[in-house]
Amino acid sequence: ALWCACDRGHYGVARTLIERGNASADRGPKYPLLIEAATLGRLDTVRFLVENGYADINPTNNANDYKLNCLIMAVLHQ
Repeated sequence: ALWCACDRGHYGVARTLIERGNASADRGPKYPLLIEAATLGRLDTVRFLVENGYADINPTNNANDYKLNCLIMAVLHQ
């Protein structure tokens, strides 16, 4: 539900899901929500997550034994 709200730009709904529904931005269809948004070029979602403290830009995701963060994933997908 959180990814769908962010994908459609419904950030008020996303805020409610995170703050009241305990939704986690650490999950997404394939990677954490921040990495998914960065790789898809959804800077509006990246900004929403980072500016509100819902996601941290520094953690890495072990995908295929590589340490990847949202910046590296975004560069790889451009």
